[in-house]
Amino acid sequence: MRNYWIKLLVFCLLLGAVPTLFIGLFSYITASQDVKDKVQAANMLVLQQTEMQVEQMLHTLEDSVTQFANTALVQEAFHQSLTSEDFVTVRKLTNEMANLRSSADIKDTYIIQFEKEWAIHFAALRKLQELPNLDEFEAYASESKGLMWNTRAKTQPIAQTEPGSDNSMDALEVPEETISLIYKLPLLAGTDKPEGMIVVRVMSDEIRRVLTKSKELGNSYILDASGQMFLSSASEKNEYAEINRAIREQIRESSSSSGFLNTKSGGQKLGVSYRVSNYNDWVYVSVSSIAAVTKESQSIGLMTIAVCVSILLLVAAISYFGSQRMYKPIRYLTQLTREANEESDMIEQKDDLVLIQEGIQTLASTKSKLKHVMQGQIRHLREFFVIKLFTGQMSEEELIQRSDMYGFPKEWEHLLVFAVQIDDLSYTRYADEDRELLLFALNNIVEELLPPDRRFSPVLLGGTQITLIANPEGSKEEILNYAAEQAEMIQAKAMEYLQLQISIGVSRPFHNIADAVIAYGESLEALRCRNSLGSGMIVRVEEIDKRASGETAVYGHLKPLEEQLVHSLREADLEKTLGMLDQYLSAVLHKNSYAKERRILLLQLMMRIVQIVQEQGIPVHKIIEGEKTIERFLKLQTHEEIRSWFQNRLLTPIASLLQERQENQFVSAAEKIVSIIHERYDQELTLEAIAAELHFHPVYLGRVFKKEVGHTFSDYVSEFRMKMAKHMLETTNMKISEIGEKLRYKNISAFIRAFRKMYGSTPGQYREERSSSRMETEGKSVDHA
Repeated sequence: MRNYWIKLLVFCLLLGAVPTLFIGLFSYITASQDVKDKVQAANMLVLQQTEMQVEQMLHTLEDSVTQFANTALVQEAFHQSLTSEDFVTVRKLTNEMANLRSSADIKDTYIIQFEKEWAIHFAALRKLQELPNLDEFEAYASESKGLMWNTRAKTQPIAQTEPGSDNSMDALEVPEETISLIYKLPLLAGTDKPEGMIVVRVMSDEIRRVLTKSKELGNSYILDASGQMFLSSASEKNEYAEINRAIREQIRESSSSSGFLNTKSGGQKLGVSYRVSNYNDWVYVSVSSIAAVTKESQSIGLMTIAVCVSILLLVAAISYFGSQRMYKPIRYLTQLTREANEESDMIEQKDDLVLIQEGIQTLASTKSKLKHVMQGQIRHLREFFVIKLFTGQMSEEELIQRSDMYGFPKEWEHLLVFAVQIDDLSYTRYADEDRELLLFALNNIVEELLPPDRRFSPVLLGGTQITLIANPEGSKEEILNYAAEQAEMIQAKAMEYLQLQISIGVSRPFHNIADAVIAYGESLEALRCRNSLGSGMIVRVEEIDKRASGETAVYGHLKPLEEQLVHSLREADLEKTLGMLDQYLSAVLHKNSYAKERRILLLQLMMRIVQIVQEQGIPVHKIIEGEKTIERFLKLQTHEEIRSWFQNRLLTPIASLLQERQENQFVSAAEKIVSIIHERYDQELTLEAIAAELHFHPVYLGRVFKKEVGHTFSDYVSEFRMKMAKHMLETTNMKISEIGEKLRYKNISAFIRAFRKMYGSTPGQYREERSSSRMETEGKSVDHA
């Protein structure tokens, strides 16, 4: 199956067809829009011309009426009360009125005098009340404008003499569509009670002739200021009602005097252009069919389709032959893959590229597996070789031979051993069970950071990561500087990747590879100095040798520190105890003290602390959980690990137990003192005597009593004696002096002052008050009986 060729062919077709269709569609839309824009512009120009012709006609008639109204004849006649006897004046006025016909197709002309109550209609003079459409004229008079046009259709009177009628001005009313010009006299704006007016009615056909009716430019009509089609038939008004409503809404929302909108009427799409006149607020509207407008663009669309089809055919031919040529190498690779695979039935159903991809992946996977197996075996062999090297199980000749076989450095001036150990895990996210895994991770970090041509394979040996570094050329100082740089880099990466602090021991540089066993021991010896130098250190074995001459014993000043630590622990003062522990460890783990004696001194301190537990009768197993605790203690390396172990495993638990026992002793001692005071209040009492009796120090006993009772010893004795004095005054007839003497007061005045200080009255006053109260109570009980 040639699935890839089909995809390639489809892609080529799409690559050529999509731009062609896009360009054709864009050209057609652009051309059609240009046609629409030109038709709209033409409609707007026709509306502008129509507006100019109509307004010119209206201006001409207004000018004629204004000249007529301002003639001396009209002004003079307007202030007279005309009757049938003034036929000469009436004839002159009618002649002037007839002259107005030359400016427009005038149907009727009226001169109306409201105050004199007469009216002239062409050649006839009649009383105002006899006008059949007087209400209409009065409505005109109530308008605020002095000069205005009325576009509403009115019934027009036609003169007709009926038999037996004396009035030749009676008229038969027939409907006639006109527009009226109203000119108030005098011409004052804002008045609703003029003296009179001139009304000229013009036939609507005069304006309708100016409007256009064509398929290309559409139908034109006019809306008056109120939005009514005053020149159109009833059917047209119904047809364009929705359009007119949309025009009025758009005019209200927009401040523009012209515009265009698309709408529908009777299922037909229409384009509406409009202009608002600044002269009388009439709206000139042109409605054209979108189908008629776009008819011209159909030919453009047909031409565009023909061109696009031609281009698509050309694209199809190029795509077919081009894809065949591009598919040729794919077909060749697919054939080779099928021939190489025996499962031909399943291969026929797969896509070409999928088949090739699977074949390549199979080859790559096979190669990767073989390479991985080989590398895994070689790595184990390399590590085994290095471990035998550090344990002294290989001769020098064998070492040189294997080194060349496994791709280790062949030539060197100096060699050097790194030993990496993990510091305290107490304040990290790891537990002790994670040490092996962390060492494995450190081994990988070292392997990645150190270049293969400068090292042998890093290995894990006895809980330590060991690396043999080779320096091809240079002095001992150069390899030591290189080792220091690499050690700092390893420490930084261990902190970055594992958030782990490590220490590194560095051996002396050496040349003979057989001396790697000695160098391995030197690097471990350097690491043992961490407990005095601190964690996160890089220690060279030469630094230990330089300090060896200055080592001194520390027993002389350790004994006082040990005694102070034990004393503060007996008092359950944990803060002071930890302070003494810091001083003790600083002395023991000082860089000048003996490294081999440190463990003995620390074990001695641990046994002294455990002895305190035994003295208090506390089972030792509550503190030390068998031999595992001792084994863990002996494995401690850094100053931080040792201090953390003493604080968390020994001092804090012991201090808590001792404090609990002391608190119990506090309560018992305070209770005994209170009992003695209650029994011997009438005897001589001192804190020193009671402390001797209870086998406590007076100061210590005073603090305990104050802590548990809330009062000092003397205050509590005085308070209790006053309570007993109060009781004696209430229940006995003893004299006040006798009571004071019984309570161990040296004179009566001191007793009275103490009693008044506590109860606010003297003993005598208190006894009298109690006696009076008792007598009143007894009297009330007798009266009640």
